[in-house]
Amino acid sequence: MKITMVMVMSADGLVTHGEDGPSFDWASLEDRAAFLECVRGADAVITGSGSFAAEKDMKRPYYVLTNREGLPSFKNVFYVHGSAGDIASRAAADGHENVLLLGGPKTNALFLKEGLVDRVLLTIEPRFFGVGKTLSLGTMLDIHLQLCSVQRLNERGTLLLEYELLKAREEKDS
Repeated sequence: MKITMVMVMSADGLVTHGEDGPSFDWASLEDRAAFLECVRGADAVITGSGSFAAEKDMKRPYYVLTNREGLPSFKNVFYVHGSAGDIASRAAADGHENVLLLGGPKTNALFLKEGLVDRVLLTIEPRFFGVGKTLSLGTMLDIHLQLCSVQRLNERGTLLLEYELLKAREEKDS
């Protein structure tokens, strides 16, 4: 199974506009189109409960991280409680090969810390916010990336970057 983290951020490295601001309503239409294309190509989605409340496409299974145990699942929505590894294992056991991680900073941090992300699709919007949340809530990480592609999405200079995590690639090569 391959997990791809998809995020949009400002040029100053923030994924929210302000500390409590939404994480993507400020993104360009071109980022939105690229995002929807990613979602359409995925087998399943892993997301946090906050991100799920804002963004969902019910045509594929969603594994929604929650701190609350025993929430009932319904049509393609599975509320999951546990570690990032437990959740990834469940998606793999359910037969999913191409899974998107569409969480916010907290969810990203959980999966990055456990080394579960294989690829990152990162849109950089040409804006500065000054205040907001970072991609992984300031969690201490040391993950090396390899740039695979760069695509300019619009005239303003919105960029879509594709990275592969080197650790994930090195483990697959051995």
